[in-house]
Amino acid sequence: MEKREKIAEKKTMNLQLVLGNPKIGCDGYGICKFITKHDTLFETCAHKDQIVDATISIEDYTMTFVFDKNKMSTPVYERYYSKGVFIIETPIQLPDVLIAYFEIPPSVLGRGKYGIEENEFDLIVKSGVLLFCKTISFQYKTSNA
Repeated sequence: MEKREKIAEKKTMNLQLVLGNPKIGCDGYGICKFITKHDTLFETCAHKDQIVDATISIEDYTMTFVFDKNKMSTPVYERYYSKGVFIIETPIQLPDVLIAYFEIPPSVLGRGKYGIEENEFDLIVKSGVLLFCKTISFQYKTSNA
């Protein structure tokens, strides 16, 4: 009998997102903040009407978001999803908890317009390839005067 490699189960994380552009106080389009179970409650957030539930996964360095339509208000759906694209105006750094959980290098979700697949229950957005942040160090020469 041949040995078969164990197929790794795809990791997912349930979290909440505050939609909007972080550079302009969560107005505009994009992801203003990732809210994980490690964060303090965001119920009192000034933008609580822009909070959505999401399940994310990362495969081949492509982040996929699954949004539950049944948990989404009509105004949120109409503003952020009804045009068939999910817009991210400003790149956003993935929080450390996601980096650790998915075991990836520090990464940024790039700006762009990402297509939305829609079915009866969910909105599915594939973000494209994550951009890796590189730590840059500088070495300065000093003169011996």
